[in-house]
Amino acid sequence: PSSHRKTGWLPMTDGEVLTILGHCDQLPTDDPLYWIPRIGAHQGMRLNEICSLRVADVIQRDGPWPGGPLTCFSITEAKTEAGDRVLPVSSRVLQAGFLDYLKDLPEEGLLFPSLTPGGPDRKLSWKVTQEFTRLRRKLGITRPRVSFHSLRKSVATKLEHARVPESEAVQLLGHEKLS
Repeated sequence: PSSHRKTGWLPMTDGEVLTILGHCDQLPTDDPLYWIPRIGAHQGMRLNEICSLRVADVIQRDGPWPGGPLTCFSITEAKTEAGDRVLPVSSRVLQAGFLDYLKDLPEEGLLFPSLTPGGPDRKLSWKVTQEFTRLRRKLGITRPRVSFHSLRKSVATKLEHARVPESEAVQLLGHEKLS
């Protein structure tokens, strides 16, 4: 077995995800922690991808689907080149009032304007990482190798269990294609 299996992040259980989202539901919608874990749990995006989103990165795509244009995240400054992608916004995120939240934001600027850079690398996700870790522990989610990234792992696991073809799953998650 590879050493990564013993050291990499684990996916969260359904119960852990629901516990976190249940807490987030009680926060005001202008609190980044209302949205960031929700987007992570339903989109499988990296924390820094979420925190770095700008209002202009939420785009509408026309297409052959019913119901009109599709709301998408345009991710252009991902960790890797493969991470740059257009990702439909989950219906669960939309149902939580995402478009209403968006209406109150200036067109130019961050999707989560209260975030400020921090840490040695000056990332917008630095303080969110700390806040999420405190929240996770407060909610009793203390298993080793579980972090915000575990939400991403959970989405990958759900895609695999739903038998989503690997070629499509890697595009959604922003991973390098295997072939």
